[in-house]
Amino acid sequence: MALEMCPKGARGYGITSYVCLLDNLIDHADDVRELRFRGVLVNCLGNDQQVADLFNELATDRTPDPKTYVDIITKIQVQGHHRNDLQHAF
Repeated sequence: MALEMCPKGARGYGITSYVCLLDNLIDHADDVRELRFRGVLVNCLGNDQQVADLFNELATDRTPDPKTYVDIITKIQVQGHHRNDLQHAF
């Protein structure tokens, strides 16, 4: 992430955008547990709260490239919208 922030550093913000994406998905240890269960994350830090704290801290004051993961974000928003429709139907 530091290299991406340097003027002559890496092109694009792929790592920063990925960290911000995960930060948007992770607030608490339960979120990490769910992502581990789904095969999205592997936790090598010790416990799920440490992972949640890491992503929450790493993404502080970071600005992702909004185009980098637009497809994933759109799919998440669509699934969330459909899930809310189902909940309201019952």
